[in-house]
Amino acid sequence: MEHHSFSRRTFLRSSASFLSGALLVSSCPVLASPAMTAGGPQVLPAFIDPCGWSGDAWKTALPVFHRILVHPFITGLADGTLPQDVFAFYVRQDALYLESYARTMSLIAERLPKQRHRDLMLGFVKDTLAAERYMHELYQGMSAKHLPPAPAKTSPTCQLYMSYEARIAATAPVEVACAVI
Repeated sequence: MEHHSFSRRTFLRSSASFLSGALLVSSCPVLASPAMTAGGPQVLPAFIDPCGWSGDAWKTALPVFHRILVHPFITGLADGTLPQDVFAFYVRQDALYLESYARTMSLIAERLPKQRHRDLMLGFVKDTLAAERYMHELYQGMSAKHLPPAPAKTSPTCQLYMSYEARIAATAPVEVACAVI
């Protein structure tokens, strides 16, 4: 059981997916409040400093952030009404994505000039691979309950995103590559 708990925590920390955003929204009183979800965000979340670059970025992003919060996938995931076949597809795509993400981070780690930064990035790779293993376990458990099989290959959207990250990791300045992931 502890292995699953660690993997779940690692997954939530490592995966840059809608799932982590939905769980954050559903568990955070500020983000799940009517002001943030009903008519759109009216104020910045309390954890955001309104001054400076971060506050300006959040103010600019609030309309998009609101659309994310009220997207049917996110609300269905947060309230448990997302159809199981849709969730199974998502879980499988996320597992496939995390495999690519780990390879991309490894490529970036090789390009980092300082050993301590390479070690840190390789630690992220290890966490991502643990999350990917958890996603596979989750998918296998769902499949055992006779869910429709999700595709074994990546969707075109997922493939495009993975190839973009890999291309930037290989060709852009290392600082840009780190910002992209």
